[in-house]
Amino acid sequence: MVPCADWALAQPDDPAGTVLSRDGKLVVRFAFEESLRPDAARAVAALQGQGFTAEVLSGDREEAVAAVASRLGLASWSAATTPAGKIERLEQL
Repeated sequence: MVPCADWALAQPDDPAGTVLSRDGKLVVRFAFEESLRPDAARAVAALQGQGFTAEVLSGDREEAVAAVASRLGLASWSAATTPAGKIERLEQL
């Protein structure tokens, strides 16, 4: 068994991924992606078709939120938003 001290976890330049290295050499890279419900883009499109506007308010990282908004066809999104910030945005509408 290899002692834990010989292994290291780090985030590479891509903040959606994590690498596991040993002695400075890459062993494995994990990539994470937000999953959406299969009908999410259709639901957003249906709401927009009825005249509603939609935006993503999330406490997640900018890169993850931008990717989700893009997959939903939304130009308006906000990342790293606190619960209070979400309430504030809703009160602005």
